[in-house]
Amino acid sequence: MTPIALPPAIVRGLRDPVPDAKDFTPTKFRPAAAKSWFVEHCTRFVSADFPRHQFTQRFYGQLMNCFGLIAHYDQHGFRTEYFTSNAGKVEFLQQVVSHPCYGDPCHSFSDAEREIVRRLRRTDVLGFYQQRLCAEQGAADHAELARLMAKHGRDDPAPDPGIMRTVLVPMNRPAPLQPARRRDDTGQLAFGLG
Repeated sequence: MTPIALPPAIVRGLRDPVPDAKDFTPTKFRPAAAKSWFVEHCTRFVSADFPRHQFTQRFYGQLMNCFGLIAHYDQHGFRTEYFTSNAGKVEFLQQVVSHPCYGDPCHSFSDAEREIVRRLRRTDVLGFYQQRLCAEQGAADHAELARLMAKHGRDDPAPDPGIMRTVLVPMNRPAPLQPARRRDDTGQLAFGLG
């Protein structure tokens, strides 16, 4: 799969400013520098379109413990699930940006997670990949249509206008209230609802 070049504004928004260890809280077993490294590596990984050579064992070891992600069987399975297709990338980014980042920064990487989520939301990198996925699915649909048209002896890829029609569907709006007419016990018309 050919890497996707993200717009420079997204790349800058993900990478700048470079995280500093003083912005994170050290845990009992990990220094604050480990958190700043994780934020920097993760944002560089995303901004470079999830390249294989940046998905190191060290990065995988930390990433699988963050954002509520499932570790899968191994590093290869995790990479295959999330980083080899646009659909996987969208799934990964949706999981990350929707994660609530629970935990005390003294005992978890929650402060590093929050910083990554903040950068991803600020740049709308998820929206970028969703657009790419829609374009990819549209191209696949058109290719399948052309294949089926050729298989069934049709050269014209335009659909039969009698089969496919654009139908405008009204939005769900409440109907305006109108008085209902009914007869009461005296035989006179009365206004009411219902």
